[in-house]
Amino acid sequence: MDKNKVKLNQYIDAYNVKYNILDEDVPQFDCLITDDMVGAFRKFAETEEQLREQSEIMNLNGTVIFTKDNRSYLIVVNKNQFNEGNDYIHTIFHEYTHVLDYHSYMKANCICNFDKLIESKYIDAFYLWTEYHARYIGTENYYNHQLNSNQIFDEDMRQFITEQTEAKFEQLNKELQEFLENKQNPKLMTHNNFLNVMYNVTQHFARFSAFKKYGVNALDNASFPISYLEHSLSIDILEYNKLLESSNNCNKLFELKKLSLLIDKIYKYTCIY
Repeated sequence: MDKNKVKLNQYIDAYNVKYNILDEDVPQFDCLITDDMVGAFRKFAETEEQLREQSEIMNLNGTVIFTKDNRSYLIVVNKNQFNEGNDYIHTIFHEYTHVLDYHSYMKANCICNFDKLIESKYIDAFYLWTEYHARYIGTENYYNHQLNSNQIFDEDMRQFITEQTEAKFEQLNKELQEFLENKQNPKLMTHNNFLNVMYNVTQHFARFSAFKKYGVNALDNASFPISYLEHSLSIDILEYNKLLESSNNCNKLFELKKLSLLIDKIYKYTCIY
């Protein structure tokens, strides 16, 4: 077996032990390491619905594909993740979390394929929650590895994460600005655009939550764009973050109804203001 695939399997085993994942909760899956992400989608994707813009697929660090064969899962990891920074660790923890979340959600709702998944009642809430869950776990375990392998030390870690946090503030400001500009054009202000900005905000919240472990609380930082965030997505956006944070230690399917209602409330605000 390829040595890099062995590394992925070792971290998956470590994940199962750390989070007490039972064999019965793990679906059939495999891992693929490739430098041709587009080719992997074309070869293995179960339905056309999974295909996206080629430029987007090419730049993915990793992804999960529902395959044509036996409707199993395929974790696809971009070969460029096996670098000096060991980015593959973040990627495999992230994507394997998606596999477990998808499996739990589909099993709980008697969903058998990708088309039925995207038609399901709470798909928007699930889509955002699993991204939060995966980003949180990936970030937490990646930085744990950096500390445990002595590649970076506590004081350096806090400084590094503080710098990372402030860089994310700048990115978040740009994303909110683009969202508000799109609102001026009815053709651009679609539900998908709303989900896109919520997806980005959700990823930021997950990182910020994981960073707390290292003594960095982004939301207490004076530079955190709270006013801009609330203006863009309503005062309910912090309640959304709290609800997501309550799932940090939850390795089973999260209760999605309350999250779904809150997302709908935020969306209605964006349509009015």
